[in-house]
Amino acid sequence: MAFGLKIRQESEGITVLELEGRILVSGSSQQLHTAVREQLAQGARKLVLHLAGVSYVDSSGVGEIVSAYSAARESGGELRLAAVTPKVRDLMMMTNLNRVFDLNQSEAEAIASFKN
Repeated sequence: MAFGLKIRQESEGITVLELEGRILVSGSSQQLHTAVREQLAQGARKLVLHLAGVSYVDSSGVGEIVSAYSAARESGGELRLAAVTPKVRDLMMMTNLNRVFDLNQSEAEAIASFKN
């Protein structure tokens, strides 16, 4: 499955990046990198990576998700993961990134977490 990325604005200044396919070293991780940096440059400070459509993430993809988190924090923002698939959840657990990221079950849960 080819990588796809859709960006939409939700209420209260929340930007959702809906990802589909595989996040790999072969270009898709760079697309994610560019999209996150563009949103931050435009003033977005509450970002959600919606991962329900993500079937696989390689080490470069994991690195880019961590880099996106760091970029958001450095810009005074926050990044949440939403609708994390079992494969991605297992990967986050194996790499202990579940200690860094809240692994929200749904997009609604991730959005609500900005309000808490």
